[in-house]
Amino acid sequence: MRSLGEQPALALQLHLAHSEPGQPLEGFDLAALQLARLLIHGAEAAQREAIAGDQREAGIEANVRLLDHQGVVAEAGIVECVVDDQRRAFSRGDVEAIATTLPGAIAICREVPARCPSIVLVLDDSNGADQVVAASRWRSVAELKGQRVGLERSVLGEFMLLRAVQGKGLKLADFKLRYDGPKALVSQLQRGVVDAIVTYAPHSDGLVADPRFRVLFSSRQIPGEVVDVLAVSPELLHRDSKLVAALVRTWWAARQLAAQEPQQATALMAQRQGVTPEQFLSSQRLIRYLDRNQQADLLAADGPVQRTLQRLQRQMREADRIPQAIPLPKLTPELVP
Repeated sequence: MRSLGEQPALALQLHLAHSEPGQPLEGFDLAALQLARLLIHGAEAAQREAIAGDQREAGIEANVRLLDHQGVVAEAGIVECVVDDQRRAFSRGDVEAIATTLPGAIAICREVPARCPSIVLVLDDSNGADQVVAASRWRSVAELKGQRVGLERSVLGEFMLLRAVQGKGLKLADFKLRYDGPKALVSQLQRGVVDAIVTYAPHSDGLVADPRFRVLFSSRQIPGEVVDVLAVSPELLHRDSKLVAALVRTWWAARQLAAQEPQQATALMAQRQGVTPEQFLSSQRLIRYLDRNQQADLLAADGPVQRTLQRLQRQMREADRIPQAIPLPKLTPELVP
């Protein structure tokens, strides 16, 4: 793929990767939708303002052409790039920015240290949305040793399982892992094909309400560890920090639009997740969105995100998921306006 500088058709050719429509988004959820799909009406002005700095420097025409939400492509700042694996696409250099989790960001540093990303924004904090759910006969995740546990092929899924058994002397190899998509995993648990699954709302809503199943562990028990962040490549940050700052401003414009037009925003995001608006709203009660004025403290050199990264690094090393000598993602709070 050509570099950003080799694609003159767009002033700001920034790719945000996500999976196929109707499939889960690892650490993505609202981010791509609000950045690339919800900017349909009032955010055009914000987009033009965000582009202005880059346009003055590059002298490339920048215009906003936002299509119908069934196939939206924002041609002035953000291009939505559909890929099978957003983390690997970032590692390969196919995309320059992704919304991901802290374990996902560390995994990129493991796979391609030269592409170890910079974290420029903390999007949200999972407050119970991510869960390990099992048949009701199981009382703890540690009891599942040697049993069938379903999860998605994601760093976050593995992290949740490892975190649930931290201090118990268990590793991933102690479970019979079964990988599949979120809806298929729920079906397998309901049919008894697996004994437990790593899942998240709204896919887990029916299980939580069913007395045949119980939540053994959730992100509520590890506050601040399962957060979604906006991560950009070191090359992009070095080459054009103004572009990255424009992307950050676009996030806040999209959040404002979602607050101003909640019915439209909910309908679009629920459609993208393949659930009803009611289910989507229910899942959002387990997610806490971080405000603009919280970003500086969150991304400080000795702040909660840095401490969590260091703790995750230790845990992933102990689980033999990463080697000893890899860098950590860099925190860049100065780009938050």
